[in-house]
Amino acid sequence: MTRYTLRRCLLAASMIIVTSCGDSTGPTATVPSPNATPPPATQIGPLVLSDRGCTYAGPAQIGAGPAALKMTNETSMQFNLDIWKLIEGHAYAELDAHIKEEQRRAAAGEPELGHPSFATLVDQESVRSSTETKIISTLMPGTYGFVCIAFGTQGPAAIWPAGPLSVVA
Repeated sequence: MTRYTLRRCLLAASMIIVTSCGDSTGPTATVPSPNATPPPATQIGPLVLSDRGCTYAGPAQIGAGPAALKMTNETSMQFNLDIWKLIEGHAYAELDAHIKEEQRRAAAGEPELGHPSFATLVDQESVRSSTETKIISTLMPGTYGFVCIAFGTQGPAAIWPAGPLSVVA
């Protein structure tokens, strides 16, 4: 085989490879940029702990995704927050009743109920006497409830439910 023929064969082969890889009119794959910014967090709250209890004054419903919860502790105690996602088929009223029974048991010196079996703990946070914003990575569709626990020097001093928050797709 002559050099001229070999060059033509290589040229023809490279043209076949290039044209078989597709043209610019077909569909193209989109590759996410490594520097792409995540979607902004939905601002929710405030969730306020006071000497009278815990109140949630944020929206009743948000879309799924990241959320930023504004928490305010108006007490001199440590404020611990548990965020619970109710298992499908369960209502916020069940969480409310569970926490109220915990309050009653604590006042009567009876044993605790423990974590509710109808909900999944998705996040926890502690806030000293101040206001903080907590980024919750991702809230999936469902119903959520907040449980505020005030800690004094001797341990848990009070527990209150707050919510609900409905997250939709």
